[in-house]
Amino acid sequence: MVRPLINKGVGQLEELFVKSSADQSVLKQLEHELQNRQMPRAVALLAKVQAAIHSSDPAPAPTVATPSQKSLWDAAPRPTSRPPPEPNISRSPEPVLAPPKDSAITGRAPRQPVADLTLDDAYRLLKATPDATWESIEQTRRLLIHASHPKKLQNQQEEKRAQVLVEAGRVNAAYAMLSKLRCAGR
Repeated sequence: MVRPLINKGVGQLEELFVKSSADQSVLKQLEHELQNRQMPRAVALLAKVQAAIHSSDPAPAPTVATPSQKSLWDAAPRPTSRPPPEPNISRSPEPVLAPPKDSAITGRAPRQPVADLTLDDAYRLLKATPDATWESIEQTRRLLIHASHPKKLQNQQEEKRAQVLVEAGRVNAAYAMLSKLRCAGR
């Protein structure tokens, strides 16, 4: 069925319901349109429309929110007592985290920082040179990380899985290092 009321807001649909509560064809269109909307206001209006369709008595007119009433979507006033957060001006590099390992509670252990990589190590891990294009570096990273996908590791032994995940963490750390270097060069 075509949705002629798709461009109307819920408020407009409520007004249409009030004006045309006796017209069965309009009520059917409203019902069809409101079945495709999940907002609380639309769901409530759908119940009223269905009640009007299935009853012989005219449906009571829905209450349309007046400007003095607060609706569900009105924003609450924001507290002004908090000062804005101060920008992080420290330039120390953040530790790069290694992939998680199994744990009894969550299935994963907390991430461990990866050992510091040199720029040469980063290029070597990503099989790139300093004059390589960024697209080729990204493609190589994707291919290397693809080997650590959980579906590829599900039949591997625990030691092999851990080794592949650590290597993927090193590849991500190398990519992050080159990415920061590239962004700083702009």
